Amino acid sequence: MDTCKFKEKYFDYTDNKVSKFECEEKSFQDGLCIFHQKNYSDNELSSALKEKAEKASKNNEPLFCIGYHIPDIILKYNFSKPIYFKKASFSELGFHQTKFKEADFSECLFQGKTDFSGADFFSVDFIKAKFFDHSSFKKLKVRRGANFFDVEFQKFADFSGSVLNGPSFIGSKFKSIDFSSAKIESGNFQDVIIEGNSNFIGSSIAKTNFSRSVFKNSSDFSNTDITKSNFSQGKFQSINFSNSKLRVVNFNGAVFKGPVSFELTELNEVDFTDSIFHDNVNSLRQI
Repeated sequence: MDTCKFKEKYFDYTDNKVSKFECEEKSFQDGLCIFHQKNYSDNELSSALKEKAEKASKNNEPLFCIGYHIPDIILKYNFSKPIYFKKASFSELGFHQTKFKEADFSECLFQGKTDFSGADFFSVDFIKAKFFDHSSFKKLKVRRGANFFDVEFQKFADFSGSVLNGPSFIGSKFKSIDFSSAKIESGNFQDVIIEGNSNFIGSSIAKTNFSRSVFKNSSDFSNTDITKSNFSQGKFQSINFSNSKLRVVNFNGAVFKGPVSFELTELNEVDFTDSIFHDNVNSLRQI
C-alpha cells in the first residue's frame, strides 16, 4: 500500500527535540492522503478526524494532524498527551472547554471562526498562525506558556476572563482585542501592533512587557492592577487608566498622542522619564 508523501519537521514535546513527521495514511491522489488533499469531502474528513481524535483521547496517545486540511469541526475530547496541528488549515474550529497537555498550532491558518473558549492548556504554541475571522479564547487557561509569536489576528480576538501564565505575543498584530478581567503573569507583548480598540478593563497584569507596542486606537486599562511591568517606548493614541493601581511600572520614552486619564489612579514608582504627552493628561500624580 502506498502511503502519503507528506513530510514536515516539528518539535516533539515528549522527546524535547525537533523530529520529522512522515504521514502514514493511505495515499489517495497525487501521492497525498485524504487529510492532505485540499478539496476532499468535508463529511468524510470530519468523520475520519473525529475518529482519530477519539482514539488518541481514549488511548492516551499523541494526536498527529500536521499539515491537515480540516473542514468545519467541533472536537470535545480531552487530551492527556501532546497534539500536533502544525501547518494545518481549518475552516471553522471548536475546542470549547477542552483540556490539553501540550498543543502545537504553529503556522496554522484559521479561515473561519475559532473557539478555544474555556480551553485548558498546560502549554500551547500558535507561532506564526493566522486568524482570518473572529477568535474566542474567553476564559482560556494556560498553566506554563502560550507562544503567540508573530501571530496575525485579522478580526476581533476575545481573551476576556483568561488566566495566562507566561504568554508571549511578541510581534503579533491585532485588529481589536478584549483582555477584560484577564489575569496575565510574566507576559510579553513586545512590538505588538493593535489597529483597533483594546480592552483591559478589570484585568490583573504582573511582570509583563509591553515595550515598543503600538496602540493605534482607544485603549482602556481602567480598574486594572498593573505591577512590575514595562510600557517603555510604547505608542498610545488615547488611553484610560482611571481607578487603577500602577506599581513599579515603566513608561520610559513612551509617546501618548491623544488624551490620557489617570483619574482616581494609584501611581507608585511609575517612571515617565522621556515620555511625551501630546494631549490632555487627567490627574497625573504619584503617591
